[in-house]
Amino acid sequence: IATESGVSRFTGNQFVNFDLGSDDANFVNKLLIDREGRVLAASGSSEASEGGVFAYDGIRFNRQSGVPAGQAKDLALGRDGTVWVATTGGLGRRISAVGFSQLDLRDANGDVLNPQPVLTSVATMNDGRVIVGSESQGAFVVHPTGQIDQFTVENGGLPSNEVKDVFSEKTPNGRTWIATTKGLSEYVAPAGLIKIPTCGDGLVSADEECDDGNGGQPRQTPRCEATCRIPRCGDGLINERAGEQCDDGNDDNTDECPLNCLPARCGDGFLY
Repeated sequence: IATESGVSRFTGNQFVNFDLGSDDANFVNKLLIDREGRVLAASGSSEASEGGVFAYDGIRFNRQSGVPAGQAKDLALGRDGTVWVATTGGLGRRISAVGFSQLDLRDANGDVLNPQPVLTSVATMNDGRVIVGSESQGAFVVHPTGQIDQFTVENGGLPSNEVKDVFSEKTPNGRTWIATTKGLSEYVAPAGLIKIPTCGDGLVSADEECDDGNGGQPRQTPRCEATCRIPRCGDGLINERAGEQCDDGNDDNTDECPLNCLPARCGDGFLY
């Protein structure tokens, strides 16, 4: 639970509270669980605060380095596992288990904005794009190619340049919404910029459980089959990288390959 006085976790019969180090840091704006199951907290009560992004290591929350500003407003998880943070000093993306780096946003002419805009929100789309809302400079879309588009009242038809929130539906053909102080807008990408998701592109789409592909080629890894499904004993696919030595695709523990996906042997607890 994100509160103005830290993070709280319900253990089943009581709450355990976590202190992030200062009053500013304890002002938590957003919580997120990354692809590895780590809990991240975006915090900060003002633009000059001592907040940022903190990651829970199982015992305490530790500050992440490289966050663009001390007030982190929102977090989003991309389908490739990238964590994005919207701050009052611009957009950041996680580049390691403990650090972020700033991604400079650009105006409609392609020039880097200086200073970077004060951001309010961030969301990721199914096809790998990232949409960002700002306090006074409209919305930005970051494409997987690195291209950055800015949309404002003047050049994108937004009802207002003050964006309060952005949201992208996590369903096939999901729509993307921009909430402003003067109404709601839907973002529709030009057809030429829409990348059709495929198994093997390294980006987890709405109908995939995982995708560890490289260069468009599906790969079998310990955590992902080449079919972009999470390895499971009994799926009929032998994944040696996940420790399987057999997989006959059934739930019969009395045949030569029981449900531990190891060849039947004396002492394994199964009658064969």
